[in-house]
Amino acid sequence: MAVRPKSKNDTTKLSPSLTRLCEEDPSLQWHNDPITHKTVLFGISQSHVKMAVYHLQNKFGGDVETSLPKVPYRETIMTIEQARYRHKK
Repeated sequence: MAVRPKSKNDTTKLSPSLTRLCEEDPSLQWHNDPITHKTVLFGISQSHVKMAVYHLQNKFGGDVETSLPKVPYRETIMTIEQARYRHKK
């Protein structure tokens, strides 16, 4: 799940809070995606990540907004190809 702070004051709290949260729960991981410039939080399931965000807001006092992370597509279609196909039964 992509996580971003609601205000600029919470920006400084986000990184240490996520690190402490991941130390408490080893099944959580987070990283900054260099391509999309989003902070992504990984867990076992979606409900696990939602509970981690809930603990982040209540325990560490950081107000965050969550969203689905964007997938950076790196492949592009360069040429148009044609193929012949015959279906035999």
